[in-house]
Amino acid sequence: MREEETQKVSDNHDWSKLCPDLLRKIIESLSSLDFYRSKIVCSDWYSVWKTCVKRPLRPWLIIYEEKYTSSPSMMLFDPKEDKFYRKLAGVSDKSNCMASSGNWLLMADSRLDFYIVNLLTSKRINLPPMESKISGSQVRFEQIKAAVGDTL
Repeated sequence: MREEETQKVSDNHDWSKLCPDLLRKIIESLSSLDFYRSKIVCSDWYSVWKTCVKRPLRPWLIIYEEKYTSSPSMMLFDPKEDKFYRKLAGVSDKSNCMASSGNWLLMADSRLDFYIVNLLTSKRINLPPMESKISGSQVRFEQIKAAVGDTL
């Protein structure tokens, strides 16, 4: 088949209309992250996703890597997949994770601007600035480095 014909076939295919049984097999074979992301592709994929066997999500580890950089960069480690995620969409350089809930991380950048980011969708929501009511004092956050087994 010539390249033009191959491209036409590819361009004309509606991926949202895959056979549900085939789509279910594809979705169930995806990594955990892609499995949960697949439900937001379109309404047809979401309908099939609801029929798939759900996987329990295990907590990911947040790791700050300083080995090759002057400032720590955040990455995530998925122990089930034994995989590191170094480039996190929506996360600014030099940001620190302050808290997490479900798929959401509360982040603070070097200027103490706070935002939340969803790890599955990469959606970022900037939060309004915080104002300190402490007169004459400055608020400061420090990163505490601890090893497994350390008592803080």
